[in-house]
Amino acid sequence: IAATLVFRFSLAHILAMLAICFSVSTFLNAFFIFFLPKYGILGNDWNGISAHKNALGHYSLFACIFYGFCSQMFPRWRFVNYLLMIANIVLVLGSHSKTSLVGIIALPLMVVLFLAFRSRRHLYGAVAIAYISGGLAAVFLVGNNIAPIAIALGKDPNLSGRQQLWSASIDLIRVNP
Repeated sequence: IAATLVFRFSLAHILAMLAICFSVSTFLNAFFIFFLPKYGILGNDWNGISAHKNALGHYSLFACIFYGFCSQMFPRWRFVNYLLMIANIVLVLGSHSKTSLVGIIALPLMVVLFLAFRSRRHLYGAVAIAYISGGLAAVFLVGNNIAPIAIALGKDPNLSGRQQLWSASIDLIRVNP
């Protein structure tokens, strides 16, 4: 499908099709959350038209990146793109998806770094090495401190919260693997 799109349409047409899809989905998510909360909200977490809060968070984070890109590429529609980007940030915040919340925090930092080094092409290698080194350092720090981080986020340190389920079902698994 991707090859067909690339060969048949220009980048502007592909982005316009994606913008329509993201806009309809953003509108439907907001409609289900605000006007049909029985179906769009589960507990305190927003799901929208997604099956789970994390799906809504990941989708909305990707839509934020997309609308930010489109606001730069299509200046005539900049105001609409910024409005849709803000709507998707609200969806991420309402979904309470921890991964997407970290992404929303990291996204502006990455944009600032990209804009700072965009005009200095000779620094691309250094920036790439800094991103990789920073990412590895973050993975190392989080990996070594996963229990305190999970407890601070209100999660079970074994990251599943299903330990009771496993201990109750281990006998059934041994009987019928």
